[in-house]
Amino acid sequence: MSCYQLTKREVEALQALADHGHEYLAAESLGISHNTLHRKLHIIRLKMQARNTTHAVVMAWTRGWIR
Repeated sequence: MSCYQLTKREVEALQALADHGHEYLAAESLGISHNTLHRKLHIIRLKMQARNTTHAVVMAWTRGWIR
């Protein structure tokens, strides 16, 4: 998938955030708690070396990982 080695679930988390625009709604759509999603997004930002969550979502979108 990428040099960042994101898991399928991590990509799903980015997609849910892009779809819903808010962590609480994205977490609900994934069937996980907000805290779980928040921790997952922190790991994603570290893996991608993104400045923030928005940066991570934009990076994923420009690379075609999410729609």
